[in-house]
Amino acid sequence: MKISKETDLYLFHDAKVGVMYYDYINKSINFHIFLDSPLKSIKGDAIIRITSIESVQLCSFEPWGKGIYITELNIEEKTKYSIMTILLNSGDTFIINARVFELVFENRFFK
Repeated sequence: MKISKETDLYLFHDAKVGVMYYDYINKSINFHIFLDSPLKSIKGDAIIRITSIESVQLCSFEPWGKGIYITELNIEEKTKYSIMTILLNSGDTFIINARVFELVFENRFFK
C-alpha cells in the first residue's frame, strides 16, 4: 500500500518502532513497526518500505525521555520527492526525503 497524503496517517499513531535497516548502496530503508492503534482495525507487524532516498535525518536525543512509539507521521509531497516526518513519543524526529513510501504487512490481522 502506497503511503501518501491521501492515506489515513492516524493508522501509525502508537505504532511500536522496531528495527530499521538502511541500505545505503540501494538507497532504501525497511522500518519495522507493530501497528496497534486502538481506533483502527488493522493491527500487526508491518514494514514502512522507503526507496529512492535522497536524504535521511535520524536522531536519538530522547528529549522527552525514553520512548519507542510513533506519536505522529506526516507526508509532505513535493514535485520530485516527498518528505516523511516521524515524531516518536521520546521527542525524536526522523525526516526522510524519498520518492516511494509503502506500507507492507508481514502478519496482518484484524480486530
